Parts: sequence; structure tokens; C-alpha cells
Amino acid sequence: MKRVIISVVLLFVIAGLFLVSINGVRPHPYTEAELEDNFLERVADEDFTVTEDYEIAEKKHANSMTFFIKDKDGKYAWATYVMTPLTEKYKLYDIYIAPDGWTFPYTYMVNDGIMKYDMTVSLSSDGEPQIEGSEKAQSVLSLKMLSMSFGIMVILANLVLNGARKSKFD
Repeated sequence: MKRVIISVVLLFVIAGLFLVSINGVRPHPYTEAELEDNFLERVADEDFTVTEDYEIAEKKHANSMTFFIKDKDGKYAWATYVMTPLTEKYKLYDIYIAPDGWTFPYTYMVNDGIMKYDMTVSLSSDGEPQIEGSEKAQSVLSLKMLSMSFGIMVILANLVLNGARKSKFD
């Protein structure tokens, strides 16, 4: 009986770790409608001049939303928010403020807990911000599922084999 209780607890721990690996440990506080305002607040906190003369681009790609802004002084900032499939809310993945003299395009990797893919921020020929998401995505979820399945199989095999041994000697 003790083994069964330990096995059930281990199964719950594995399931909990799986959910944390998808969702992360930080909460996802923002709805999609709140993202642009949150982004503008965050870049304003970084001494970024947000006035009516800014140009902003946004791109929803896979489970993320990316914003790219150019202010009136020619400074650039971009941020990516990732969504949890559990509540369809977002959290900040990363924010970048480009130093003076930065050259574009700039490509960085986003891991939203389900997939891993590249995002590229660049400037159009007119100097306007652009965002592109890579169509090449690697599944992170399938590796997590495989690991979780292996852990569950080991626990269940242990229960079955120990139950079979006990029944032989009873």
C-alpha cells in the first residue's frame, strides 16, 4: 500500500512539473488587449520617448505577440510576450532596447514552452519597423511529453512487477 501511495504522489509530481514546464512559474497577467499598453509603459520606464510620433509594428506568431517601436528620436525597442494555452493570457518573455548605432535585422529565439522558433525584427526600405516569425519551429512539447511518458511507464512497471512478485509468494 505504501508503494501505491508513493507512486500516486510521484505521478502527481510529474503532472505538476509538466504543467509548470508549459506554463512557467510566473503568472500570465495580460490579456491580448492589454499588451500594447503594457509594452509602451515598459519602454517608457527605460527612458524611451513615447509620444504621438512613434511608429509601432506588432506580430502575432505561434503562441507569442511581438511589438517593435521606433520613437521620434530614432531609438528602437521590441518585446515579445508569450501566451499560456491554459488561460490564453500573456507574460513578458523578453524586452530589448537597441543601443545607439544598432544594425538590423536582429534575430532572436523564443521558447514559449510549447514550441521554439526565431523572431526577426528589421526595418523596411522606408525605415519602418517590421517583424517576421520563422516558419521553422521545433516542438518542445513533444520532448516534454516523451519524458513524462517515460517517467509514468517506469512508475507503473515498478507497481506491476512488485505486485506480480508479491502475488507469487502469497
